[in-house]
Amino acid sequence: MAGNLQHSTPAVELRQPFFPTHLGPFKLRHFHRPILKKFSHGPLANPGHHEVWPLVRRIELKAKQREQERVASGGGSMFYMRKPEDLMGMDGEIILTEYCEEYPLQLLQVGMATRLLNFYKRKPGTDAKPPSFHFGETTFVHTSPFLGNIPPGTSLQALENNLYRAPIYTDKMPTTDFLVIRTRQKYFIRNLNTIFTVWQECPLMEVPGPNSKKANNQETSYRLESFV
Repeated sequence: MAGNLQHSTPAVELRQPFFPTHLGPFKLRHFHRPILKKFSHGPLANPGHHEVWPLVRRIELKAKQREQERVASGGGSMFYMRKPEDLMGMDGEIILTEYCEEYPLQLLQVGMATRLLNFYKRKPGTDAKPPSFHFGETTFVHTSPFLGNIPPGTSLQALENNLYRAPIYTDKMPTTDFLVIRTRQKYFIRNLNTIFTVWQECPLMEVPGPNSKKANNQETSYRLESFV
């Protein structure tokens, strides 16, 4: 179902530094939990107070430009994740996801695509419309895509990509939370409105068990590639 996902262009081209070829002990320890680095030069390298700039006008302008591009191309859907700048989060709509597992089995790298699905199971003998959600596309199912059951007439939201599928539940975003984006020149700030709690992952790609034959063969393959 997730096989037709289109990753961003930097992810497809394996651009650096998004897809490093080697991770040392320090980077592995902070995998997907990077430490905020201190700049050695530039305006933000100096201690003291720094201005924080809003992104409201940029978000509105970028949305208008993309809509004009979409109309000029004949309408329909457009793919906008073409440059590294498109992955910065300084425009568009941001959805936060917080995993309930401290160490999830599988995690996506920067620029890799995932989709939000709303699984809906119809009631027998009725043709009721599924509930509407602000995010995601509705998918009709006869059986649950997870170990548990979906009662007839109800929906279950989930994240799905080429690696895993996981149920998600809307959480309440505190009004005191916001997002700060740092470049080499400035700090930017924007509001956050949506956060989902991601529950246990259901792998769609096999995860070999420790010391299993597949795990050992995979480790040997990685060693040979590193040696070459």
